Amino acid sequence: MKRCLFFLSVALGLLSVAGANAATLSPGDLIKASGSAVYYYGADGTRLAFPNEKTYFTWYADFSSVKTVTDAELAAIPYEGKVVTYRPGTRMLKLTTDPKVYAVGPKNELRWITNEQIAGELFGSGWAMQVDDLPDAFFVFYNIGSSIAQASEYSADALKNEAQNIGDLAPAPSPEPGPLPEPEPSPLSFNLTMTPSKAEAQPNEGVDLLAQTNYPGQIQTLDIFVNGNLYTSCASVTSCSISWKIPTISYAAEYVYTARLVTMNEGTFEATGKTAVVMEPLHASIQVNLERETIRPNQIAYVRSQVVQGLTAAKNEIVIDGVAVKACTSTPGDCRYQDYVAGEIGSTHQVYARVETPDGLKYRSAAKTLTIAENDTPIITLGTSLGSIYPSETVEVHAVANDDDGVDYVEILYEEQVMAHCIGALPCFVYIGPFKDKPSGTVLEFKARAADLLGAMGETTGGYVLLK
Repeated sequence: MKRCLFFLSVALGLLSVAGANAATLSPGDLIKASGSAVYYYGADGTRLAFPNEKTYFTWYADFSSVKTVTDAELAAIPYEGKVVTYRPGTRMLKLTTDPKVYAVGPKNELRWITNEQIAGELFGSGWAMQVDDLPDAFFVFYNIGSSIAQASEYSADALKNEAQNIGDLAPAPSPEPGPLPEPEPSPLSFNLTMTPSKAEAQPNEGVDLLAQTNYPGQIQTLDIFVNGNLYTSCASVTSCSISWKIPTISYAAEYVYTARLVTMNEGTFEATGKTAVVMEPLHASIQVNLERETIRPNQIAYVRSQVVQGLTAAKNEIVIDGVAVKACTSTPGDCRYQDYVAGEIGSTHQVYARVETPDGLKYRSAAKTLTIAENDTPIITLGTSLGSIYPSETVEVHAVANDDDGVDYVEILYEEQVMAHCIGALPCFVYIGPFKDKPSGTVLEFKARAADLLGAMGETTGGYVLLK
């Protein structure tokens, strides 16, 4: 059964949190670091997590006693996959897939209340308002005890008074060891990976994190940490995932994600991945093309920016040497610019496109270099016969070039391999495919290059084809 814990978030702007350091902590302290997760510091020097806010408020009225430690100090306090359970005598629980209502007893015990009359005698006429749903994923932290057949078998007040502190309870159950210890597999005999969906991201951008393993033995937990802070713990699974956003305030230069595997024999293994924080990360769906990559002095430059797949654009800007020279909002998927670009012979200009999404995220294309020279490069037009095909099909790719000095040759390339070499200025075409090694949804990109009779060479990318 998959179990994921989403740890309690504290609205820091609404409360004052006391400072502390690891050396001054005492058993029973509530602690947090720069993240939002709150932990209970146990007598054994480990930390326990709160599965949700409802569990927390059976023990505490507010967050005033939470102490802050550094990220490094928090990371140094072991987390063994244990959590805080409901305080006995406070509220009742019901599984989302089971209509039975349970009272919470000592040592994480769930006791079935066999009828509504007993529930009313134990918790009053409004007992139904005191029942919380317990997700099936959290059921593993409790034990099933004996049923309650009459009210005299359970005293909510007495149990609540006995459980004044979380430390009064046994920790949430760890799996019982088998009769014969399972030999620990060698770390070399299995894989553990942490895969973020993005190597670069900007503040407020979401990143999906996936921890996976093919560990052959029994698994206790598979945890995901972000910069040393535990975000999710999944029990008895080989795959664990979360989605989170890069913070918008006080964000780090990069975020390191750790997948931690804890086996039933208490073996611990880790794997890491990371995301660098950049203000305008590159996005492969944004393509900028120059009609000529080399122009003569006082010659017009033609630039085109297209959003080809996988990105919704609200604004498309063409940027030359860091200055936005054109902004397109009515046609953000296809933005075009033409104007004179000043410069001495031999000077270069960096050209790229910047796209803003409807939710305010900004991405950019890879940059192209525009060069001022005595001889300009040929103008190249590249296209395809179809905009989408199946992986088993082929597509015709065609290119034509023209230049005042005449065209020496035209070439068509796919994945940097020359697929056709045509002499002179006549149209060049070739059938390319099939693409059975590519998954559906892939956008194929082709390239053409041409040289004039004076040796100036230019190239362009385009002819995008979607695999259905």
